[in-house]
Amino acid sequence: MKNSILKYQLIFLALLLAIPAVFRVFHLAASPLNGYKEAYEKPPLTWAGWLDGSFQVRAENYASQEFGLRSQIIRFNNEWQYRLYRKANASDVVVMKHGYLNSRVYIESFLGKNYIGDADVEKRASRLFALQQRLKSINKELIVIIAPGKASYYSEYIPARYFPANSKNNYRELRKAYLAHGVQLLDFNQLFLGMKDTSRYVLYPKTGIHWSEYGQALMADTLISYVEQLTGKDLPDLKITHLELSPVPKGTDDDIEKGLNLLCRIPNDTLAYPSVAFDTVGKDRLRLLVVGDSFYWQMYGMGLSREAFGDGQFLYYGREINPRPTVGPVETTDMDLAALMGSYDGLVLMATESNLADFAWGFDRRLLEALQAGE
Repeated sequence: MKNSILKYQLIFLALLLAIPAVFRVFHLAASPLNGYKEAYEKPPLTWAGWLDGSFQVRAENYASQEFGLRSQIIRFNNEWQYRLYRKANASDVVVMKHGYLNSRVYIESFLGKNYIGDADVEKRASRLFALQQRLKSINKELIVIIAPGKASYYSEYIPARYFPANSKNNYRELRKAYLAHGVQLLDFNQLFLGMKDTSRYVLYPKTGIHWSEYGQALMADTLISYVEQLTGKDLPDLKITHLELSPVPKGTDDDIEKGLNLLCRIPNDTLAYPSVAFDTVGKDRLRLLVVGDSFYWQMYGMGLSREAFGDGQFLYYGREINPRPTVGPVETTDMDLAALMGSYDGLVLMATESNLADFAWGFDRRLLEALQAGE
């Protein structure tokens, strides 16, 4: 009897060990993992590689990526660690209270861990105001936008281990300095916090790092209205023509969760997905250049620059010019920024809370210097 049990156990173990080989030999499909992964090539066997040990290391890396069921095993490992210990096996991801996902950088920025200091705050605010005034002298406008930060929005869910907070952070101090200097500021972070308890639909998704598609549509409309008030122009109207409600996140609304590579989805709130259209008939044309981070990518993708801002370009982190999402980016390193600005009616500088330490990535300084050199 014992021998029979042992025999069946050995057969089961052999079958279990054979499953990865079967998947590999017959090229059976397995769900791919999300996020960055380094691809290893099969190494050639050479005496030199064998003797110095490099062949063994490269062969092990290649075998680990090639064995069958690799992605399922990784997902299973991530799954049980997340469900039992709320541990996220992904770089810089923090599981906050009630299962809300965030980035460590966002949390540390909110808590002031990367505060740039009072002197730097004053210097940056002064430079932006100088740039604003220089642009106004040639009939152009500057608008500075602070996009919402998830740590600010869900500060009550930040784990206790990240406290205490510093007395100052970049968002609060830069905001005060911008307003004190007279910089034209549109604070989406403050608007989001003011709408948090009254918004009919989710503004910031539970398992995503960016604002919801619904939230960014509202802010796109707010930006159009702000530009109209500032310039006196009648710009194209953004209209939400349809709202689809979904319990399953779409697009970027679960971008952090995708990187966790779990087996099962994390329970989420019902999210609203707007269909938008722009009414351009009889409207004024105003061309805006936008310099920003990934928060503007979503607005750019919905057609905001193309339809409402004169088909203006988007400079991702001030370095890449993106005429269209389907066209390869062009670097701005050696460009004449004064000449570039000459074809626009205004400039928008936009960053979320976690990127304020580096904002505006040197573009404001380079443009100001270029404009002053042309005087």
